[in-house]
Amino acid sequence: MLRVLIALILAASLSFGGAADALAQSSRQKRKVKKPKAVPCQSGCRPEISAPNVAADTPPLKKNPVFLYSQDFFKRPNSFRPDIAVDITSVYDQKVSALDAHQSQEYEWLPWIGHYSDQVPAGSADRIKWLSKHLALTITPEERSALGTGYGKEKAALVKHAEAFEICEYGTQPNAEEIMRLFPMVKGHTLALRGPDLGPMKPPMEVGGGAELMGFKSASNTALC
Repeated sequence: MLRVLIALILAASLSFGGAADALAQSSRQKRKVKKPKAVPCQSGCRPEISAPNVAADTPPLKKNPVFLYSQDFFKRPNSFRPDIAVDITSVYDQKVSALDAHQSQEYEWLPWIGHYSDQVPAGSADRIKWLSKHLALTITPEERSALGTGYGKEKAALVKHAEAFEICEYGTQPNAEEIMRLFPMVKGHTLALRGPDLGPMKPPMEVGGGAELMGFKSASNTALC
């Protein structure tokens, strides 16, 4: 009798376990069915950027962002190329004031690591004057040219402070119209942009309000973000 009872208990356990497994599998299948299908990327996405890495359940990007290099002074392997130049003369003092608020960065750590701590004045007013001069960069002929195509030669000649950016090939390659959306401060001016291959520019095209634009030659396998 004992052997029969044990056999019945084992049979019931196996039967219950199988039913539980089947129920769990059915539940997983239902969850998979409810999960929305991913929309294929339509804007030249790269798996290194658009595919989720740490949070694997995060939906991948639908569009590859635009990446821009800020100005540097390296010459190798390639020198900085100003694809976009923005006139910041009218807001330069605001930029200096904003950076002046970062006391430990602008007047302590950066001068310390750069070995020019002895140049930093002690007084607040003198520090702002020093920082304004320290941050001022000479506008290169290439940047002046980019400003000229963005604002016109006459206005570009009056620019005292500018910020320039280079379009990174890693992201979406925007056309001139998209650049105007990202940089509305140059909207309505002639904007000349060069592609990563420094190829020839396209003929001028009309965009809202009769503003002339010069589109740059972009790779055929990329799209707007």
